[in-house]
Amino acid sequence: MERKSDGRMYSRITRRSVAIVGQIQRGREYSINEIAAAIEAKELPEFFLERFGKQMSLPRIRDYVRYLVDLEVLSPTDNKYILALEHKHTDEDWAQALSDLALLHLAGILRRTAAETIEYFKALLEHLFDERRLPTIEALLTEVDISGGRSEEVFKWSLYVFTDVDNCPFDIRRYPVLVRRGE
Repeated sequence: MERKSDGRMYSRITRRSVAIVGQIQRGREYSINEIAAAIEAKELPEFFLERFGKQMSLPRIRDYVRYLVDLEVLSPTDNKYILALEHKHTDEDWAQALSDLALLHLAGILRRTAAETIEYFKALLEHLFDERRLPTIEALLTEVDISGGRSEEVFKWSLYVFTDVDNCPFDIRRYPVLVRRGE
């Protein structure tokens, strides 16, 4: 994926998700292990860990594939999965499609509708500011009572994917802090 309209890169999770989906043939059934092994074998740059000078491990790639199942990008069919998302032509289209699914995923976690989730995040930001607390992702996790393990990781991933598009009312800035766009 290229860069967003503001020149920043898309989040790692968005870039890795698009890389995985780009390797899946529509209509063909795969197991999670088959997808992860194919990604590992291709040595895609999105899965190269520069800090360690090597490709990401197979179990870690599986975590990313499982996340796409959580987002319903991959649909289950008899212990296998098929691609449920149409291939997109532009980075913006990919980002928007994944952002929409991430919002639905966050809404499911928070047991709200998509519209209620957006309003909830707005209210949560105001609440944190009223308490003179910085709206870091960690503060949000504390407020929504999500901690540890996979549930925390997929919440963070969905938050990053959701905020990767220009029309999202929020953005994630350094440290990482959630802010309303235009502020």
